[in-house]
Amino acid sequence: VAICKPLLYPAIMTKAVCWRLVKGLYSLAFLNSLVHTSGLLKLSFCSSNVVNHFFCDNSPLFQISSSSTTLNELLVFIFGSLFAMSSIITILISYVFIILTVVRIRSKDGKYKAFSTCTSHLMAVSLFHGTVIFMYLRPVKLFSLDTDKIASLFYTVVI
Repeated sequence: VAICKPLLYPAIMTKAVCWRLVKGLYSLAFLNSLVHTSGLLKLSFCSSNVVNHFFCDNSPLFQISSSSTTLNELLVFIFGSLFAMSSIITILISYVFIILTVVRIRSKDGKYKAFSTCTSHLMAVSLFHGTVIFMYLRPVKLFSLDTDKIASLFYTVVI
């Protein structure tokens, strides 16, 4: 909206619209956390209670659980897929509109400035989503916790 219709942006993105977006996203995030936390509460931890990670995330807890984590891993995959794909699709659709708008810009400098801004944003989005997909959309047993630590460190430093 800001690039495609810059003069209409203040009229479209009112405070009420912003608050609705914030409330909706916080509700979805709360639901996501509630599902995963209730799933973790059903797990039993008998042998080891030491989390070999610097983030107390789902996958390190799945590793030390003495009960089956199949349902939990499935929930992480389903919710992660839904959130990641909806975010990626929304970004791609907005970029289609942005590209269609930028192509109509007459000046070379204007096109260059718009595309350079888009390029840096796409790089940040790719790093963010690439890490999220690597961390959450794969089987927990596929990689060791050391691989998760390296990916978490990369994510923390770069993003």
